[in-house]
Amino acid sequence: MTELQKALFTYLLESGYIPTEIAREAEPLETLASAVEVLTDQAHDATDPRDNPALLALARACDIAVFGPTKNLAQAWATGNLESGPKYERLADRVRLAMDLLDSDSDDAKLKVVTELVGSDQPWVRKLIERVEGAL
Repeated sequence: MTELQKALFTYLLESGYIPTEIAREAEPLETLASAVEVLTDQAHDATDPRDNPALLALARACDIAVFGPTKNLAQAWATGNLESGPKYERLADRVRLAMDLLDSDSDDAKLKVVTELVGSDQPWVRKLIERVEGAL
């Protein structure tokens, strides 16, 4: 595990986001990967909306620590090194979320937001959008 992964795991454990019994039984990276979904759900279910940004930021930190930055995942996909699996699913989820947050269904708006997300304006960005939309 990297230092970031260790720090996040320790923080989540000490803060009670990861139950001690799960920490003993599960692999730390699997636990961090699961924490992404759990923290996101908790943020959406929070009774105090002021908790949402902190929980979502913590979920995002776990997401990046486990799966890597979006730019890296997208570049791996563009070069044919990420066709399926958990890392591809995270990339697809991030692309879907970015498109879902748009107020428009236009192809140009989708292309613009995904281009910003992945840090590239190469032709493969449009192919990534098509692949993610086809998987819906």
